[in-house]
Amino acid sequence: MRHDPELDREANALAVDAFEIGLWSADLPAGPLVWNERMCALTGHPTPADPREWLSRFVHAEDQPLVLDAAEHLRAGTFSLGPIRVVTPRHQVVWIRVNGRVHLDPDGRPARVVGSAMDVSEAVLSEQRLARSARFETLGYFSAGVSHNFNNMLMVIEACLEELRTTLDDEGIWSEASERAMTDAHDAARRAAEVVAQLSSLAQPGGADAWAVREVSEICREVGRLVARVFPAEIRFEQALVTKACVKCVPGAIEQVLSNVLLNARDALVTAKTPDPVVSLAVVVADLHGASTVQIFVRDNGPGVPDAVLERVFEPFVTTKGSAGTGLGLASAAAIMERHGGQMIGRNHPQGGAEFLIQLPAAEPAPAPLAGEAKPAPSSTTTGARVLVVDDERPILRVVSKGLSRAGFSVSTASSATEVEAVLEREPAFALVLLDRSLGLTKGESLLPLIRARMPDCKVLSFTGEPLAPSLLARVDGVLYKPVSLKGVAAAVREALDA
Repeated sequence: MRHDPELDREANALAVDAFEIGLWSADLPAGPLVWNERMCALTGHPTPADPREWLSRFVHAEDQPLVLDAAEHLRAGTFSLGPIRVVTPRHQVVWIRVNGRVHLDPDGRPARVVGSAMDVSEAVLSEQRLARSARFETLGYFSAGVSHNFNNMLMVIEACLEELRTTLDDEGIWSEASERAMTDAHDAARRAAEVVAQLSSLAQPGGADAWAVREVSEICREVGRLVARVFPAEIRFEQALVTKACVKCVPGAIEQVLSNVLLNARDALVTAKTPDPVVSLAVVVADLHGASTVQIFVRDNGPGVPDAVLERVFEPFVTTKGSAGTGLGLASAAAIMERHGGQMIGRNHPQGGAEFLIQLPAAEPAPAPLAGEAKPAPSSTTTGARVLVVDDERPILRVVSKGLSRAGFSVSTASSATEVEAVLEREPAFALVLLDRSLGLTKGESLLPLIRARMPDCKVLSFTGEPLAPSLLARVDGVLYKPVSLKGVAAAVREALDA
């Protein structure tokens, strides 16, 4: 078979073009560096630089030791390096794999290096997403096991605090000291509940709220109004919310994401004591890959995010706040965006400060309701309605039944499947059953067929401290998530009966 050098050159050129391979060469020790057009495109710089400048200007700081070590141990023959990160002048990070060959001079010293560089960002990021998904899955199993029991305990704490407050008030021995102690206890319980909720949001498939088509600017405006209340007076809060674009979302989840990012911006500015601090919130619509996409920008003019943290900012337990932060806020936010078919991008703005970009697929606006479809006003006929509270935690049974009785309901209790069966045998029909999700080794939903058969018109609220799958949500008339105040329990029961 005849060897054709021209064919080899043409085939190599086609391969370089097809795989978008950057080519480079360098004469050692300090000769010129030569790049092809693709190498310029990879680095985002129109002209090459000498090897030392290339290292300091383009290679990510964390990967520079790896490249330096490889350069100091050059030997004759081929070598492979990477994936390593290069940072473009626009602060974009590109993962590349470098392959090369070292040529020696007559004295056996490295004289020339030629090589190639290939963009492997997609493969690296896919691997990182898979690894993150595996971590989230593990964390999800952990949080599912913790959330129910932990929220049960918080439910007891919150309810007992509420009951204690009522008792002290009724007895006329309430004081400023007891007010401060009670407020601190409530705040601690609330923060604990938020941590559990963030853990759960990393893994839960949907959420307690229904999906809806909402105007993004309205969501941002509402969150901005609430968050601005906790901004120090010196922080200027700017909003550019002119678009009418809509997205299909769980509104409460999007509010959680926005609140988290805005409060992080506030904390960064306060901690750094930034002069003339500014937080901006803007919404625009962009055409990305042929699809209409809503983009929400949250930016501050603070110190930015350290490079070592920026690459891992959406991983669980990564935080710049030390013991003051849980490292779950941005991780849960990124997980929420992923379930919405969107994404979050964190970066340092070229003009300073941190910027977080939230991207969601745009949706058509929801049709306006037809005339005459107004929701009927709730009635007040629920007073005295019979309610069965089912929970395997005796303290919860005690405080919830007492709270519902105080609210005017007729309450019975059961703490197991056997007790439920006995209560239904001996007592008249109930208007509503507040059904704990977990009853020891029995799942509360296993009692649904019995309840529906005995009382077809009875409402059932799932009473749980863990997220519910859509399949279970469809089988009950509503869900009440622990921890919740006793007034919240009474309001939820009354609303369900009025519906």
